[in-house]
Formats: sequence, structure tokens, C-alpha cells
Amino acid sequence: MTSRTAPDARTLEGGSFKLSEVSDDAFLGGALRLYQPKSGFRAGIDAVLLAATVASNDKNGKGSRAALGSKDSSFKQRVLDVGAGVGTVGMCVTRRIEDVHVTLVEKNSVLVGMAFENRQRNGFEDRVDIVAADICAPAVHIDETGLKQEDFDIVLANPPFHILGSGTPSNCDIKKHANAMAEADLENWLRFISRMCAPHGTATVIHKASELDRLLGVMGGRFGALRVLPIHPRQGLPANRVLVTGVKNSKAELMICPGLILHDEGHRFSETVDAILRKGATLEFPG
Repeated sequence: MTSRTAPDARTLEGGSFKLSEVSDDAFLGGALRLYQPKSGFRAGIDAVLLAATVASNDKNGKGSRAALGSKDSSFKQRVLDVGAGVGTVGMCVTRRIEDVHVTLVEKNSVLVGMAFENRQRNGFEDRVDIVAADICAPAVHIDETGLKQEDFDIVLANPPFHILGSGTPSNCDIKKHANAMAEADLENWLRFISRMCAPHGTATVIHKASELDRLLGVMGGRFGALRVLPIHPRQGLPANRVLVTGVKNSKAELMICPGLILHDEGHRFSETVDAILRKGATLEFPG
């Protein structure tokens, strides 16, 4: 990811940020450009790794509607990006893969406005929908947004990492709520993910490694074939992130996969990670 300062043009649709208050960031080796706030929560490596877990129909197949008897070769996998922010995860998926239709769901109006801008500037109007909604709201309010339960083949989420009330809160409202949530809300997120995921569809979450027990505790009752991919900053260091994926209604056993190493010696990304970040390569769960 690289960035440059965007020219000051106008207030972003849906929010109070001006273009002078955002950065213009390049993802996937420059194939995707996104506006996001200069200050506050900023998407980076985690978002790109999460997006990279989605493969095209001919690779993903198992469990998707395409693999359950669809004869339509033009079938587009339906992907939901939960807590999408400015749309980084969903738009990385859209740029990498042609046979997807992505829906972004985000509650912060400023970030929703930036997501609309990002959709337009990348030419994704026909392939990306944007829904403003609080996923922790009662189900009846979610239904009113037009989101349909069990309508998505793939659900992706990068939940806030920290608990509200622990540590020093950020002065930036966007950052405060993008980085932290109420202690009970991780379970609310995972319940929402399960409701939205189609039978035999997949859900994938990236989170702190220290939250693995909570992730498995909630996902285990709703998803099977759970696979855990530890993410290590360097060889020999403990994992600080985990990717957890599962298949809804599956009864297959849990698998811990060999870990992904982000950096080689020095500060270079490993060859595998560099291909994901710069070339849009798929991140496959080993085993």
C-alpha cells in the first residue's frame, strides 16, 4: 500500500470529510485506489489478507451455490463485507475477481460516504452495493435495510480489535469505534455473520490471536470445517493475528494450519505475502 495526498475538491458524499482530509491510497500494486481518512482507522495489510482468501468460482466452488447445481456459468458469488469502513476488503475482492458481486455494510456515515466515492472512482457501480446499517441492531432493523438472511456465499469480517473502556480511548470518533467495540459485540458480529451466510457458504474472520478462543467458541456452534491460519510477524515469533474460516452447517473437524510468515529477514515481506499484497494472489488455507 502506498499513499499520496488527494487534491482538495469537495466534501465527500455522506459525510463531512473533504478530500484534503483523506489520503489517496494504492492497494494491490496500484490496481486499486481508495480514499480513507488521514487520521483515525486506516485499513492495511489485514484487510488485503482477508480479501485474498476469496477465490474465483472454479477454485472456491465447494459449498457455494455454483457448486450446488447452478448451470449458469455467469454465476457471481455473493460476498458480504461486514463492518466495511471505506470498502477496502470488499473492493480488493472486486478488483481481484470478476465472478463476484460484493455488498458492503457499514454504520458510520462518513465512512459510508467514502465507500460510495471509492466505488465510483474504481468503476464498481455494477458490482458493489453499499448498505448503511448497524449490524448489532435488532434483526428487524437489519431486514429493513434490504439485507436478506442466508443470501451470501462468502461473508468476510475484520472486527474491531479492542474492547471499549479498556485502555485510552481515541479522540477521533471514527478511530474509536473502528478499533474498539463493546465486549459483547464480537458475539453479535459473529451471529450476524451466521445469519447472512448461506447454507454451506463460508465465513472468514481476521482478528487478534488472543481472541481465538472467543472466535472458536461462537463460530463452532454455527460453522464446521473450521480452519485456523496463524499469522506470524516473523519466523520464530508468536502469531499476533489469526484468520479463521468455516463452512455453515458443516460437521467437519477443526484444523490448525501451518502459519503464514509476514516478513523474511529484515523488513521485506515474504514472497507469498508480497504476491498477495502487490499482485492480488489468492491466500489459500494449507492442508
